[in-house]
Amino acid sequence: MRWVLRVVVVVVCLVALIGGYCVYRAISDALHAENVLHAGRLTIKLLDDYVTEHDGKWPSSWTDLKKLPPTDWAMFEWPKDSAEVQRYIAVNFAAGTDSIATQSVQEFDAVRPIKGSYYEFRDEGNVGSLLKKIREYNRPSKTKPK
Repeated sequence: MRWVLRVVVVVVCLVALIGGYCVYRAISDALHAENVLHAGRLTIKLLDDYVTEHDGKWPSSWTDLKKLPPTDWAMFEWPKDSAEVQRYIAVNFAAGTDSIATQSVQEFDAVRPIKGSYYEFRDEGNVGSLLKKIREYNRPSKTKPK
């Protein structure tokens, strides 16, 4: 009878440990996904601002984006938190506006999460607005949008 009690105690402890670990992982993944979402949305905003201020040109590095005026976005302050944003988001600075202009919102791949769980920020952010602006600046007449 004693061994049954010991087995029950061990099983209960294992279930508690495994359950606790699962809860920890779920919370960690959710927090990571939230950080990626806000970092992605901030990055899209910064790219939109850069394209507007530089007549449709795409930035060549994070340093170009750091020159933009400071801004607060959810949990991030730009440029103070630039290193933190770069932990979550990768930008293809080699992407040309000609190729970006042909992409749909769902095809847009110049900004992507680096790794881990994430919420889809292309739908949440202003990717459509950014793409529209890039198309306007890169249309054949090369006239600046209003």
